[in-house]
Amino acid sequence: SKDFPAMVHGALTSGQQAAAKVLKTTAKRVCVIGAGMAGMGAARDLVDAGLEDEVFEARDRIGGRTWTDHTLGLPMDLGASWIHGPKGNPLTKLAKSQGVVRVKTDYEDVYALTPEGDPVANGDIPDWVWEAFEVEQNYAMTRAKLSEEAFEEGEDLPGMDVVFPRGYEALFPALTNGYEVKFNHAVEAVAWGDGVTFTANGQGDTFDAVIVSLPIGILQAGHVRFDPPLPNDKQDAIGRLGLGLLNKLYIKFNKPFWDEDKPWIMLAADKQRPFSTWFNFTYVTGAPVLCAFTGADEAWDWEEKSDAEILQAALDTLSGMYAKGGAHAGA
Repeated sequence: SKDFPAMVHGALTSGQQAAAKVLKTTAKRVCVIGAGMAGMGAARDLVDAGLEDEVFEARDRIGGRTWTDHTLGLPMDLGASWIHGPKGNPLTKLAKSQGVVRVKTDYEDVYALTPEGDPVANGDIPDWVWEAFEVEQNYAMTRAKLSEEAFEEGEDLPGMDVVFPRGYEALFPALTNGYEVKFNHAVEAVAWGDGVTFTANGQGDTFDAVIVSLPIGILQAGHVRFDPPLPNDKQDAIGRLGLGLLNKLYIKFNKPFWDEDKPWIMLAADKQRPFSTWFNFTYVTGAPVLCAFTGADEAWDWEEKSDAEILQAALDTLSGMYAKGGAHAGA
């Protein structure tokens, strides 16, 4: 999305824009590849306009990078979590249609502690912590690797960002009625010209038009063969766009040992240390859950570690921060 890059509402509107282009043609039978937010947005509009629509998804779930997991016994978003700029946002309209509860989040409402457990005023939080929070965990990339235009591109919608206590999946029913998603159907080839024929799981089918809403990484890896190849401008854009990494670590405790009224907890160390930013889900759901964010190079470093190593390092950080206020109560 040019208007809202890297945003869920940008993905949604890009799918809707693709559907609008198809609706200007004579196509009656349409295929959507990918059941992420863009694909679901496109499929919803096509079905509402009376077209025959089929959606093919390689995974066994819908949502793409909006992925709500229930491993800890409550909804936790592994992918996107917030509506960024809720006023005038199409996601807000979806949330209202489903009666979805949203909780406002103030990014300046922070409780900071030193590695030894001493409280720190916001104005004294080291610059590297804010850099990690505002750049590396926001853009999933270090400042040096970002385009100079990254901080100016797109537009911001007004309003304080909101998070979902029930997870992003609470929005899906507004987008999924009226069509079937064929799961575990990884598209291998797309032949396009007078109509579109594609191959998935070794079997082919033909449609009047196809909307491709695959992740940029899948397109870059060449997992889907296009015949004829995509136009040069599209191939160039696919090749030049970068991918970042943002990881989340959720830890569920027996009970909170932290300030339950602050959405953000930060590690105010003099030099860079892991797990510097935590989101307090007790603030949102009442559950004793903290979520640590790691982005960019730090996230890649932790990709090489085992789950046990990651968990222990995170608990060590928290134990130091809360050494003067009680040890953690068991994860």
